Amino acid sequence: MSNITKVPRSSLRILFLGIHYPPPHTRQSMRSWSTETSLSPTLLTSLASKMPPFRTSELQLPQTLKRVALRSLISTGWPNDKTAVPELARRYWSLRHELTYHEGLLFKQDRIIIPSSLRTNLLHKVHAAHQGSEFTLHHARNCVFWPFLHTQITNRCQSCVISARHAQQHPREPLQPYPVPTLPWQLVSQDLVKLNGRTYMVTVDHYSDFYEIDHLPTIQSSAVIQASKQHFGCHGIPHTLITDNGAQFTSDLFRTFSRKYGFNHVTTSPY
Repeated sequence: MSNITKVPRSSLRILFLGIHYPPPHTRQSMRSWSTETSLSPTLLTSLASKMPPFRTSELQLPQTLKRVALRSLISTGWPNDKTAVPELARRYWSLRHELTYHEGLLFKQDRIIIPSSLRTNLLHKVHAAHQGSEFTLHHARNCVFWPFLHTQITNRCQSCVISARHAQQHPREPLQPYPVPTLPWQLVSQDLVKLNGRTYMVTVDHYSDFYEIDHLPTIQSSAVIQASKQHFGCHGIPHTLITDNGAQFTSDLFRTFSRKYGFNHVTTSPY
C-alpha cells in the first residue's frame, strides 16, 4: 500500500474525483510549471482515511504510441495541416490548443486525459454512486476526459439496473413556466447580483424584457424596498413580483411592503 502523502500530487485528482488540479492559466509552460499545491499532508491524510486503499500502480499511465505521439506534438507544436498529424493523434486535432503535458500526464485544460487501459476502472468509479447519467457526467467532466466519454457514461447508466430503479423513484419534475403577461409591468422579477465587491439589484419586466439596474448601499430589505419604490413610482406597481428566497425578500419588512402596495409577491422554489 502507498502512503497518501507520497503519491504524486498531479495524480490525486483521479483518486478523489473532486480535488481540482491547478487550472491551465497557472501553467507558465509545460516545462517550468510549478508543482506547488495547497494540499497539505494533514489534509491528504484526512482524505485518505475516508477512501478505500489503493495501490500506486493504479496511478501509472502507460506510454502507449498514442500518448507518445500526443506528447511529441504538444512539446514541438502541432502542424498547420490536420493531414500531417499522425493518425493515432488525429482525433485530438480539434482540442490541440487545450492540451498540455506534465509529469507523465496529459491534460485537456484542467482535466486528465485517461488512457484506454484505465477507462473501464474510471467508469466504475464515477458511476459508483448510481445517481444517473446527468450527475455522473457532471462529476466526470470536472476531472477526467477521453474521446466518447459522454456516450460511454450514458450507455453505462442506461444499462444499470440500480440507476434505473433510482430514476423511477425520483422522476424529474417538469418545468413550470410563468404565464406570458399581456401588459407591461404586469409580471416583474427582481434579483441581487454582486460585481467587483458591489451589490446591484436587477429588475426585469417579463413583457418587454426592459430592465433596471440599481446599485444598493446595503443588502438589507430597506435598500431593496427603496429602489423598488422608485421603479414602481416611474413604471407602475406590478401585479406580480417574482424573487428568490433571499432574506431581503422574505423579511417582515418586505411582506409589509408588498401588502401596502398591493402586489402579489411570489418566491421561486429553493434548490
